[in-house]
Amino acid sequence: MVKTKKAGLLTKIVVLALLIYLASSLLNLQGQIASAQAERDDLSRQVAAQTQANADLADDVEILDTYGDTQAVRVYPSRLKGVSLRESDVRFYQLDEHGAVRRLILNEVTGDMHRYGVLTHISETDMGMAVSGVYEYDIGGVQQAPITGATLYNVKTGPFQLKQDADGVKLANLNEVTLTSVDGKTVYAGSRTYPLSDTVAVYELRGNTYYYSSLSLVSGGDYTLTGYYDKPADQGGCIRVIVAR
Repeated sequence: MVKTKKAGLLTKIVVLALLIYLASSLLNLQGQIASAQAERDDLSRQVAAQTQANADLADDVEILDTYGDTQAVRVYPSRLKGVSLRESDVRFYQLDEHGAVRRLILNEVTGDMHRYGVLTHISETDMGMAVSGVYEYDIGGVQQAPITGATLYNVKTGPFQLKQDADGVKLANLNEVTLTSVDGKTVYAGSRTYPLSDTVAVYELRGNTYYYSSLSLVSGGDYTLTGYYDKPADQGGCIRVIVAR
């Protein structure tokens, strides 16, 4: 009798463990299905956005690239060549009677509304509850009024991007690549090519001092050129700053 009760109890424990395992497996499977459906939906939205972005542009198309609610710059179709737009990149579009895009408002795709230059001096103080920073910088050969305040931007001296809107200022260093040649609106780093910004800032670095220059002055001679870009070209980025050493 005792053996029978023990066997019955053991059976119940095994069955309970099996039920718990099955329930856990079912929940895990449901989670995987939900995740796969979310990925599918996201992919569908990206495809739809890209399909719309690839639609014919009207001859008189108006394109604005925006940052927040205060910064905007006009963009021409040639600027978007090779750029892959995602759903989040498009804030608004309007079609004409022929189905061509007549108006297009983008969400910080090109980055052309931002400013680019070099950070020349940084002073940061972090005393726990009290932090402060002073950031001196040059844009277009002009030393600007320093950015000061109780914010540390985690940047270093050198080429950088300055974003500014109603919410304040953001600073970020640019990505660098050693250039081998410059040809018109394209620069080369070995076999790789990068588009060149229409407003590229060129500096000559002597010691620790940046001197504003131009491509015509640094393209020849024994300079080593380093290009600095904000993001990959297929996301709208390009070479913003060139430093000659």
